[in-house]
Amino acid sequence: MAAGKPVVILGVFVADTAYRADRQPRMGETI
Repeated sequence: MAAGKPVVILGVFVADTAYRADRQPRMGETI
């Protein structure tokens, strides 16, 4: 699904993970 723009997908994933981890650090929930 990320064949066209893997960088965008990765960026969104990292940003979302960092955001969730900053709000409520739950590694089991983010991953």
